[in-house]
Amino acid sequence: MLSFIERRVPRILPALYLVMIACLPAAWFLMLADDFENLGQSILATTASANNVLLWLTSGYWGIGSDFKPLPHTWSLGVEEQFYLGYPFLLLLLSRFRRSATAWVMATAWIASIIYAQVFLDRAPSAVFLLLPFRMFELLTGALLAWWETSRPGSEGRAFSRGASLLCAVGFLAIGTSVAFFDGASAVPGYAALLPVAGAAVLIACGNTKSPVSWLLACKPLVGLGAISYSLYLWHQPLIVFFRMSCPNPPSPFAQALVSLTAIPLAWASWR
Repeated sequence: MLSFIERRVPRILPALYLVMIACLPAAWFLMLADDFENLGQSILATTASANNVLLWLTSGYWGIGSDFKPLPHTWSLGVEEQFYLGYPFLLLLLSRFRRSATAWVMATAWIASIIYAQVFLDRAPSAVFLLLPFRMFELLTGALLAWWETSRPGSEGRAFSRGASLLCAVGFLAIGTSVAFFDGASAVPGYAALLPVAGAAVLIACGNTKSPVSWLLACKPLVGLGAISYSLYLWHQPLIVFFRMSCPNPPSPFAQALVSLTAIPLAWASWR
């Protein structure tokens, strides 16, 4: 557990703190007092791995004014880090029982999470979108996949021999469909979220096979983009938001896309 935390902390926190610090000078010159105060609250909540909870208690991710908030996207970091803090202790507790008990507990939690997410999607959409209990099935999918891989004798590095190429293509298509057609009005993270989650799980499970999809995802440009993807995720939102604030008129989507490209060298520098 400690080794896992030691690997994740250097990966997550330095780049995150750098982006939060970089937001302050721009916010000082471009934000009104109330907005600057809200940014301070977001920074404190993000530092405490709880910006998802702050957004749930206040405006929500899709609320009015979210287009002018530099750090609403760190809600997903809050969900991830809350899972990281609780899940290892659950594994330690389950280690006292038979190995199969771990899978049963994870599977039960997975089923409960997706069902509750679907049931409360219309009743409490902000809570379902932002809070860990309704998002847990997404993270537990990876946990169950890891358990399954380690439970098979001699599974490390072993590729599937039948249908792996087809499964990779199906998983890739599932993710691509989600990217192309899901938007703010989509029923996510309800049952619809199973499409990208299942697609990602299939790619992870079958990705070590020789297939066109595996070859595509292993090409150097995409691998390089994947390496800086976390930093790119951190930088893009503040850059677009401060650009909007600096414009006397609403900028065009094309102008915002050009600005977002400046996140690439910043992401590379943060990663390095």
